[in-house]
Amino acid sequence: MNYIIQCSRILFLVAVFLLGAVSPAAWANKNDFAEWHLDVVFYNGSKDKTDEQIADAVRSWVDKAEIVYQRRPALKISYRIEKLAEKGGKDLSNLSFDSMSQYAKFMDDHFDNVATSKTEGHFTVVITDKLCTNEGKEKCWGGYAHFPHSVNPFSLKRGIALKSNVDTYTFTHELGHVFGLKHTFEPYVGFKLQCNKPFKPKGRPEGECNSCPGGMIVYDVNALPSSCNGRTNLMDYCTSLIGDEYLTPCQEERAANQRQSYMTSDGKTNYFKLKGLAGEAICKEDNDCETDEYCDKGTLTVGHNLCKSLKSIGEACTRSDQCVSGRCNTGQCKTADECQTDQDCGSNSVCKKGPIGLGQNKCVDLVSPTCPSGWTYEIRNPLNKDRCTREVTKSAALECKLLITDKAENWSGPHAKTGEDECKSSKGKDPKGVKCPGSFRHNVLPGADSCTKTETEHTDTQCIAGWDYKSQSGRDVCQQK
Repeated sequence: MNYIIQCSRILFLVAVFLLGAVSPAAWANKNDFAEWHLDVVFYNGSKDKTDEQIADAVRSWVDKAEIVYQRRPALKISYRIEKLAEKGGKDLSNLSFDSMSQYAKFMDDHFDNVATSKTEGHFTVVITDKLCTNEGKEKCWGGYAHFPHSVNPFSLKRGIALKSNVDTYTFTHELGHVFGLKHTFEPYVGFKLQCNKPFKPKGRPEGECNSCPGGMIVYDVNALPSSCNGRTNLMDYCTSLIGDEYLTPCQEERAANQRQSYMTSDGKTNYFKLKGLAGEAICKEDNDCETDEYCDKGTLTVGHNLCKSLKSIGEACTRSDQCVSGRCNTGQCKTADECQTDQDCGSNSVCKKGPIGLGQNKCVDLVSPTCPSGWTYEIRNPLNKDRCTREVTKSAALECKLLITDKAENWSGPHAKTGEDECKSSKGKDPKGVKCPGSFRHNVLPGADSCTKTETEHTDTQCIAGWDYKSQSGRDVCQQK
């Protein structure tokens, strides 16, 4: 027994010694670290800007990013700039490609993020004067970045490409994608941190500038939203002309969570996660691709998964997410639904669903039914249509108060007199009084008396010709067909 106790004491002392020999960092938790440090290499391929101008621009980009991403763990960037005119036989001042796949391959081959070990490496940014693809029509960007895959964090990733003349916020915007933020006009997948709900994302171009205060949107020559005379969200495609762009608390939290996912347990940067594994598919699902792309799974799921441009209306499709419009019906991309719920429409509109799920969902206007002039509108319960009412006064002729034995031809009148009118006998009998028929009221007047009664009339409320009538709680509505 003493031997066992003595051995236990020895084991306890050994354990205490070993635990004391382990550095405190080994016990650390990611939440213990207030900052996340990222090494960045900017490869300067610009010919339009001098080296000094590029240095000033990069400094302003980095300063802005550190200001915007202050939420714990706050972003702290160390960087260097390397002059590089050509790579892979391509002039870096002109990054023009025939397709997005060609761009992705070039970036994967030459400007991937670098991981020399798990905690050593750098994030890559290439600076160019032109960043475009031409798949039948030239399309250009100020910057391009990847969106992380929360389920498969080791999917293929690449560095950022930036134009040399972009504004102070563009680098920060592209980092937003790296940190898990989508454009404000795009919905998130999943249930957590649905940061774009306040902006009611509707895709492009309808959803652009949806963070701009009312009345401040500036439209381009094609009457599409392009910029804002007020404050805008950093992840909107809408430059603030007053230089004030922001993130919501939800976006700050989402970006901070993603930065933390790029950390090791001892607070260092995990460059393996930033780089991803070479040789894997470009995408596993649409979220791995850019805004105007979808993830093509290859032929019968065989082959390299690639991000491809969204399909235009009329092109063949197998699912709605392949279409620019977001709607695939009967194997073709169709015009986009205007709505999914009534909340997507204006205050005086509702969402009318397409027949049997195939037709287009449309916002239809609602107006109140009306009554003819002089009538009053009466609201009734949903089981009874609203109606129009009015009070009318009807009149009838006075009648003589004759007995059954009196012969009508022997009486004349009524005759007006002071007080009630009377009927007179042609045979010399005493005058008789007068009366009103049925429910009519006898009105004694200074002149001739009268018979009147008041009745309430009803008629149907009226809709605009061609509109549907809809009975509901409260006031009924007319619905545009």
